[in-house]
Amino acid sequence: MKKYTFILIALAFLSSCKEEDVIPGGGGIAVVGVEGVWNFESMEQQNGVITLAGIEMATYTSKSSNEQGTFEYKADGTLTSAIGYVNTQIVTTAGFPNTTTQDIPVTTTEGTYEYDAAAKTLKMTTSTGLVQEGKVTELSASKMVFEYALNQETTNAGVTTVTTADVVIEFSK
Repeated sequence: MKKYTFILIALAFLSSCKEEDVIPGGGGIAVVGVEGVWNFESMEQQNGVITLAGIEMATYTSKSSNEQGTFEYKADGTLTSAIGYVNTQIVTTAGFPNTTTQDIPVTTTEGTYEYDAAAKTLKMTTSTGLVQEGKVTELSASKMVFEYALNQETTNAGVTTVTTADVVIEFSK
């Protein structure tokens, strides 16, 4: 009877495990992919710099709060996000910091994505052509952290403004 009890306990334990993908040729190493619906938890920008016509005008940091919405990475390589948040930004110009808060309403965006599990890289391209490419620095069944270098360039009246920052976005399931 003890033998059957042990077998039943072992079967119950094994049946509670979740099947994960295994990297081909990876010696049985399990890997969690990005596919699925992820809750938007936070976004932070550090080391931000704003240049105007090649001259550094300001530095900045920003942090999200009151986050809402999701990112959905589908098996066919398409992506849908619907997120909103409050963005608090500290911009320092000529040594004087200025804090602003902006409500970013929930906005739906569609596009495509490419995830390379071996290299831990994620590339997202929106339907408007905006590309965000970086590293997935943490990935488990319940948490994903995506880091990328923002480099946004706009030209108005012949003057180019470049905004750069290190961005970290956290997701949960």
